[in-house]
Amino acid sequence: MIRHGETVANAEGFAAGSLDTALTQKGRAQARLARARLESLREKPARIVHSALSRARDTAMIMNEGLCLPMHECAALNERSFGDWVGLPWDGVAARLDAGAIPPNGESMEIFIKRVMGGMAATFALFDDTILFVTHGGVFQALGRSFGRALEDVENCELYGFEPDSSASGRFPWRVLRDPA
Repeated sequence: MIRHGETVANAEGFAAGSLDTALTQKGRAQARLARARLESLREKPARIVHSALSRARDTAMIMNEGLCLPMHECAALNERSFGDWVGLPWDGVAARLDAGAIPPNGESMEIFIKRVMGGMAATFALFDDTILFVTHGGVFQALGRSFGRALEDVENCELYGFEPDSSASGRFPWRVLRDPA
C-alpha cells in the first residue's frame, strides 16, 4: 500500500480531502522512485488498485510504467471528504480532526472507515492475488483505526507491506513493513 505523490495541496499546505488536486513535479519524481522500489520487491504485486482521485491514479500510472499490471479504480478508497473545510490551512483542519470534530458537509471518521473498509473488502472479494493499493494518508489512518492501530503520518510515496501475523496481539492481524524490499 502506498500514498500518492506530493500534490499542489500538500505543497501549499491546504486541506484537499476528496477535492481533486494534481501531483507536483516532485510528486511525479516520488512516484518514479517508488516504481524503482516496487521493481526491487521480492514479491511483486499482480495488480494495482487506486482511488478515483487523479493524484492516486497518476501515481499508480507512473509506478506501473514498464510493469504493465492490470489497474483497477475504486472510489471507496478516495480520501475523506472534508466538506466545508476544503481549502483551509491543513494545520488547522488536522487539529480539528484530531479533536474529533466532523467537517460540516463532510464525512465523520466512522462513515469514512466504513467506506474504506467496504472498498477493501470488495477488492479482496474480486482478487486473490497480491495487490498494490495506491491511495491516501487518510485511508491508512482508516485501516489502522478499524483494527485499533495507529497508521498515521504516512509520507508521500511511502511504500508499506502487510504480512499476515498469527502471533499478533490485539485486532491488527498483520506485520507492517515500512518500505519492504
